[in-house]
Amino acid sequence: MAQGHPRSGRAVPGDLSRPAGAGWTGAPRRGYTRDQLLDTLGLDSVHLLTHDYGALVGYQLCLRHPERVRRDLSLGIPPPYFGFDLRMVLALVRRAWFDLLIPVPVVGPWLLGRGRQCMTVQMLSGFSSAHEAFTAEVVELFVGRLREPSRARAGSALYRHFIQPESARIMRGSYRDRRLSTPTRVLLGAGDPIVRPEFIHGVAGTHQGEFMGIAPTGNRVEFSAIDIARNADGKIVEHWSNSDQLGLMRQLGVTEQPSG
Repeated sequence: MAQGHPRSGRAVPGDLSRPAGAGWTGAPRRGYTRDQLLDTLGLDSVHLLTHDYGALVGYQLCLRHPERVRRDLSLGIPPPYFGFDLRMVLALVRRAWFDLLIPVPVVGPWLLGRGRQCMTVQMLSGFSSAHEAFTAEVVELFVGRLREPSRARAGSALYRHFIQPESARIMRGSYRDRRLSTPTRVLLGAGDPIVRPEFIHGVAGTHQGEFMGIAPTGNRVEFSAIDIARNADGKIVEHWSNSDQLGLMRQLGVTEQPSG
């Protein structure tokens, strides 16, 4: 997180992607509430940089308290109302099988923190296209903390009380008609084995308010766009964007579908 302007403000190491007890955070038995971090740090509003399941916490903060988040940059996780296809669900089941084991009391903490911790190591290195980045020293920085029983229990509780229920809500479409008012950018990795760009279908929702002068129709619509950026010397120097405006108008009933 960054307080103030992202170029001149101060960075605050509040890691939303880690559970209470993971890394160097405390592990109280009662845990933490989702809205507690900013108040504890004495911050009124921030710029967010989130990753993995921490992005889901960040999105909830943006939806519940948009006045407290100036901008949000999410790495690897699109908003909870995005459309996706069956390929992503199959990839999740195939590659993230541990999601079914970690929430189980006793079993989950044991797998996270005991023995050779093979599952914990797989959770770190198995989802990266740069395997060389996870040296033995780097892996130990993460898995070593989970050998403490309180932190292993906290990791299991995170999956049981937040990650699994929240994933179920997303798949049921509970956020389908919600929208972010916070300026948000999502970066997806081309080598991500689960959340791949081709698995994302764009934004779906219900036309409930006036849009571009069109009165509410109640129609279900899906909207997609393509943005391409060219980088040079660490900066975006060119940008191209194309969106399916015609398809959107057809779904709203403004433009007729051409006859075949």
